[in-house]
Amino acid sequence: MFYASVWDPQFIIYQIITLQSLFYLAFGGVLVILNQAIHHATILEQMLAYRLVQFDSIFGWVIVISYLCSYFVGAVALLFIVERSKKCLDHASTVLIFHLIACSYYDGFPTTWTWWIISIIGMTTMAVVGEYLCMRKEMREIPITTKGFGSTPRKMMIEESEGEVTHPPSLPTFTTKIGEMMAKQEYLKASDDVISIPI
Repeated sequence: MFYASVWDPQFIIYQIITLQSLFYLAFGGVLVILNQAIHHATILEQMLAYRLVQFDSIFGWVIVISYLCSYFVGAVALLFIVERSKKCLDHASTVLIFHLIACSYYDGFPTTWTWWIISIIGMTTMAVVGEYLCMRKEMREIPITTKGFGSTPRKMMIEESEGEVTHPPSLPTFTTKIGEMMAKQEYLKASDDVISIPI
């Protein structure tokens, strides 16, 4: 599941490109479906023109819903592409930053509060849901064995199905070890005293 925790710029760039592509594919796909429902043509402006993100028309709500759905798809994509819960916020922020750059290039820097509210809510949803999904996967893939040493999850399932219960061998406790060491030191000290008695 996990890749090596080393700095790999090429791999990170591939992740960013894949997430950004899935974001726009989901955005465009939901736009097409909703535009067909309201009998409206799908145009590029709906994705990149910040002025169209509004709450006062059905046309604006189509864009808002498409935004939120695309961020949710991005959250699911984090589970399969990033896989690390602590990196979800970084990648979700990167998706928003690149979308901001695209919108600024196409229609100017966004100045409407509706665009910023929807974008921040979407990014937060993507980060939180993605982190939750990744954490569940991380927890599920760490086997914790309570049976005998060397037991694999498959072996544990067989043992449980057959009704066999094995326990790890008893190990000396820390206090017992300390007691043995102290007793040994006392014995050696007593031996030295006996040897040092003059005849």
